[in-house]
Amino acid sequence: MTSYTLGLGRLKLHSAPGEKTLTIEESMKTKERVVVDDEVKFRDKMERVYHVLEGERNWVNGVAIFPKGDKIASASEEEKTVLVWELSTKQCIQELRGHEDIVSGVAVFPAADRIASASKDKNVHIWDWERGACLHILRGHTDWARGVTIFPTGDKLVSASNDTNLLLWSAEDGQCIGDLQGHTRAVRAVAVYPDCSKLASASYDKSVRIWDFSTLRCVQTLEGHEDWVLGVAVFPSQKLIASASQDTSVIIWDAETGRCVMTLRGMSRVVMSGPAIPSEQPVEPAKAVQSKRR
Repeated sequence: MTSYTLGLGRLKLHSAPGEKTLTIEESMKTKERVVVDDEVKFRDKMERVYHVLEGERNWVNGVAIFPKGDKIASASEEEKTVLVWELSTKQCIQELRGHEDIVSGVAVFPAADRIASASKDKNVHIWDWERGACLHILRGHTDWARGVTIFPTGDKLVSASNDTNLLLWSAEDGQCIGDLQGHTRAVRAVAVYPDCSKLASASYDKSVRIWDFSTLRCVQTLEGHEDWVLGVAVFPSQKLIASASQDTSVIIWDAETGRCVMTLRGMSRVVMSGPAIPSEQPVEPAKAVQSKRR
């Protein structure tokens, strides 16, 4: 399950590996009419509404939310496509075709005018999604391009690959402008710091690496997972990093010291991703939180 916070409500996207639908859970604050001592009053009430998008004909490998929260993009496996969904109507409004193999990752540009997708065909595509046109094909990886992330400034993007490298690209012309090397096994995911100063990458070598954007060098390696690291996210304050692993745990790291400050255990399935948390509560060090199995 991937969870994002948008506006005043809460929107959750459910899409486990192997599922062919996207389930959207929306929590909205409403007013409930109650009568207390013969007086009519209104109190806040949280309601959950579920929407199911069933246009996918095969596995959903990834989703990305548009900046305004009105649309999402999903990455398909067998169809090798990216689908764009209008949430108000629950309809697929665009289908982007051009990849020659599984689409494994998708990201939306901050201006919501373009989409980037990563594929097993080793390439990253940049799309004008409204016209359904591929603007650039980014070639440079020598193995499966697992994921792609766009910088908050919208002028650059970075891709992660099974070839163990991260490639940095210009969003304007699709040219490769950097190569980050250091992981010893496939890189599954990458996150950009909100101020664009650093990158964080997750790898099958069981580590998270922190990269300085100005030098393109690894400045820190976070080790503690017992299996592949499949997802990584940077908190908005940039003080904490979250990583998700095949070992079914999520680790929260101190971004400054690289120290593990919290380990979340108890997941009964592989944890695939860990999106950034919009607001942060104080985290006490060295605590392991047990979650209930479902």
